[in-house]
Amino acid sequence: MLTKIAKLNEAQAANRIDEATWKKIFDAAADGMIVVDRKGTIMAVNDRIIHMFGYPSEELVGKPVHILLAPEFVERHKQHIPLWFKNPTARPMESGRTLQGRNCDGEIVNVQISIAPTVYYGGVLGVATLRPVTGG
Repeated sequence: MLTKIAKLNEAQAANRIDEATWKKIFDAAADGMIVVDRKGTIMAVNDRIIHMFGYPSEELVGKPVHILLAPEFVERHKQHIPLWFKNPTARPMESGRTLQGRNCDGEIVNVQISIAPTVYYGGVLGVATLRPVTGG
């Protein structure tokens, strides 16, 4: 009986995705992804965000997400974060609605954004997906 349980546990462990593989999946996403906590602190970014905004991940993780916003959006966004975390629901990208971000050179980056909650160690995190909007 113990051998069967050990084999089952081994099989389950083999089917789990390790942290390095999750990071590869996260970085392979076609859209930018930012994970924030309820204070609006950036917990993780994928490679697409690094490319879009020009910051290395070390300059983003642990910082307020507001550093990626155009100045005119910062105060309003600071008010939205606690409200969203009171009732964290998925909000998909909407056609025609854009947010203006700011890259490391101070240039405006127009993006569509969606956000969804995820539970992590008993707390809620916000997972934002950003897609650049090009003129045309």
